[in-house]
Amino acid sequence: WLQKAAHIAASCRLVRVACQGWNAERLVMAFQEMAQAASRRRQMLAAVAAVADARRTALALDRWRRRVQAERQTRTLDAWRQWARTERDAAAKCAAGKLAHRAWAS
Repeated sequence: WLQKAAHIAASCRLVRVACQGWNAERLVMAFQEMAQAASRRRQMLAAVAAVADARRTALALDRWRRRVQAERQTRTLDAWRQWARTERDAAAKCAAGKLAHRAWAS
């Protein structure tokens, strides 16, 4: 009877040790899965940040291009206005000269 009780107690201990080992294995696997999930999340967040940085850079470049284009248009318009003023003044001088010549000739 004592041998049988000792055998049952030893079996119970073995089962308990096996369960503890299995629980430890499950905990290690759960921790590894959690670490991998965190790594994937970090990678995803890094990718999202890279996309956001690229978008910010593209928007800044677009704003810069529009500003440069507006400045070029302003310069072009200013140059055209200056040319038109010069032409108008030259035409006015020419017309004044013709009028003065006609007045003198008559």
